[in-house]
Amino acid sequence: MNPLRSFLGKAQPRKTKLARKGIRFTPNLEPLDDRIVPTHFRYGNLNWEPTDSGAIQFEMTTAWRTDYGFNTLSGPSNTVGSIISTGDRLNFGDSTFASVAWKVLSVNPTENWIVTQGGTYASGVFTPGFTKIYAATQSYTAFMTNCCRISSLKGGANDQDYRIETIVNAGTGNSSPVSSLAPIVQVQDNTQVSFQIPGFDPDNDAVTYRLATAAEWGVPSTPTGLTVGSTGLVSWNLLNSGGTATNVGDLWAVQVMLEDRSGGPTGTVKSKVPVDFILQVVTNTNAAPVVTANPTGPFQPVAGQTINFTVTATDANALDTITALQALNAPSGMTFGAITGTNPASRTVSWTPTQAQANQNYVITFQA
Repeated sequence: MNPLRSFLGKAQPRKTKLARKGIRFTPNLEPLDDRIVPTHFRYGNLNWEPTDSGAIQFEMTTAWRTDYGFNTLSGPSNTVGSIISTGDRLNFGDSTFASVAWKVLSVNPTENWIVTQGGTYASGVFTPGFTKIYAATQSYTAFMTNCCRISSLKGGANDQDYRIETIVNAGTGNSSPVSSLAPIVQVQDNTQVSFQIPGFDPDNDAVTYRLATAAEWGVPSTPTGLTVGSTGLVSWNLLNSGGTATNVGDLWAVQVMLEDRSGGPTGTVKSKVPVDFILQVVTNTNAAPVVTANPTGPFQPVAGQTINFTVTATDANALDTITALQALNAPSGMTFGAITGTNPASRTVSWTPTQAQANQNYVITFQA
């Protein structure tokens, strides 16, 4: 399977005049180094936006190894809707933090991962996201870090700490860029690989892309020869002649930073958000399906009003059968019809955003 399409959308309130909105969180004391030792981290993304009250609302999405023994807080372990804990904390950059609970959004037993949404869990209730009120109008570096990345990674990333961080412009009214990707992106061996990382900025600031530094993501190097253009196009030469030496089955970790800039793509950087994922080398005899949407989006749904669209996966090999087509990080309340057809395969998507979801930004990744 391979991630093939991400669709952008922002839920709007019923009223005509739009109000700024975000997600919630509360401070505590600086954490001790309370680390989970087994390797389980597969993917991470962290973004934020201001609320009407001046607080900062954080959203965090991660993926983990399915067969790791998580502490289950609610529901059957590692099933959609269950709540788990990994011992992680979101540090706000001002010596305060919040303990993180994770709600399982999707499961892929074949690739051995679950996608989770970060939030708080108290008195049997999961609240998505985190709200933080900063004391001063300035920039802070919020982050999550712990041990460890999976042991089978190449390029020196195996068993390294994972770290995702963002620059928060507290008190300025700015929102960070928003992005999403599947935990594992399949790339074909002996080919010139290229794919686009989706992203946008809620304030319509210019967004540029770059590889994370070693200090930003906790890994000393990136895959040899891999580059990311300023517009988000990932390129990697895996040709047997002159390309990076890889083998089918190899796993490589990558982290890309999205930065919003004032005054255009060469302007001053305002904030940054990470997208941390894994590249899996596969044979070049079978191309991944292509996923499209109708209408194509991006969408701007209104709270209380239903939107409907269809996603379709098509495989270039007419003899191949598409058996799965799922959203990896669907917002609460989004529903999906049954899959019809085998190649192409389609399913309908419906969503009626609530007032509580108004002005939140979503990048939804579908996988076939």
